[in-house]
Amino acid sequence: IGARSKSISDEVMRLMDLQKEPFICYSGIPDKYFDKDNSISFSRKDIDSYMFAGRLIKRKNVHSSMIALKSLYENEEFIFNIVGDGAEKDKLDQLSKELNISKSVSFLGYKKRDEVLEIMRKTEVFIMISDDETFGLVYIEAMSQGCIVIASKNGGMEDIIIDGYNGFLCNQGDEENLLKICQKIKNMTIHEKEIISKNAINTSKDFSDSNIARNYLNIVVNEGR
Repeated sequence: IGARSKSISDEVMRLMDLQKEPFICYSGIPDKYFDKDNSISFSRKDIDSYMFAGRLIKRKNVHSSMIALKSLYENEEFIFNIVGDGAEKDKLDQLSKELNISKSVSFLGYKKRDEVLEIMRKTEVFIMISDDETFGLVYIEAMSQGCIVIASKNGGMEDIIIDGYNGFLCNQGDEENLLKICQKIKNMTIHEKEIISKNAINTSKDFSDSNIARNYLNIVVNEGR
């Protein structure tokens, strides 16, 4: 039996009264997307750039990111690229106008995977503080491109991100908590950001397709003995 995150594994073990904890069955990303030549540098990323990638639905809390960034930058310039489409798109577009940040927010629509990762490579911070996020592969993709990732607490990334080391954890949909985290990142030096970025890249390598497949095989072979 496998589960998508440690929290789900614990719950399955409790509900099924298992004697042994289910293994964690993460997804992986293609090996080709990893920075093999160490070319990703934080100094080459767009300054004060943020992004989200995913379905534009309410539980993704994209509106919380917009409100937090408005509070952080007030009349300063920043970049917030929103990749994806969904039912909340029009509401989010209207919110950007109400907050007077429409010049800073870009709705890029659906993008192919290669295009998304190229945007990530140029972006400093990836934000997705969804409600009930079991495991978001997009977090790992962002980490592989050197983004400082802000993910939800009490979700699948809580076992992967060490707060302040290879990313940050935020209360789900909590605009004030997110604002404090973004303020902390904004106040960091390039060197401090680079350290977190490199730690994120190194963490993401454990989630390459080849490493994930190898882990699955080891579990299956050992269980079969």
